[in-house]
Amino acid sequence: MAASCSETTDVGTRGPAPARSGDHSRARDANRPSRNQGDLTTGVHLEATIPDADPDWGKVASTIWESFHNSGQVEFWQETDWALAYWVCVQVDRHDKAPLARGAAQNMTTILQAMTSLMMTEAERRRARIELERPKPTEVPRHELAVADIRSKLGVAPDAE
Repeated sequence: MAASCSETTDVGTRGPAPARSGDHSRARDANRPSRNQGDLTTGVHLEATIPDADPDWGKVASTIWESFHNSGQVEFWQETDWALAYWVCVQVDRHDKAPLARGAAQNMTTILQAMTSLMMTEAERRRARIELERPKPTEVPRHELAVADIRSKLGVAPDAE
């Protein structure tokens, strides 16, 4: 049966990526919940068993797999997300080994859709209302720097009082 035009699609997955929360022009906009966001259902975050990369994968699939391990969004991933990521890498490897095979274009479309669902780009993470922030560097207070500078000029050990 064909899909009717009145069926709903996933709201918030289309259109331009929203601005980062720090880029809003007014404070009230930064704290405004999405108009399309309903009640939030929560669950338990379980430990995931992460499969090993296939040693036979080519460079592109291996690079993608490594990038998953080094990306912040994996903090939210469950075992099913890792399974999908593994599948993506298998498909990327298969596509790279036979880019002109029958169905390769459709396969690439499917790969890109799966990558989108894994929030591989910042735009996709913003659409899902997930922002990854860079860790703030731990700063030594100025007065401690000044004391350390004076101690070094006087030749006093840092541990001495």
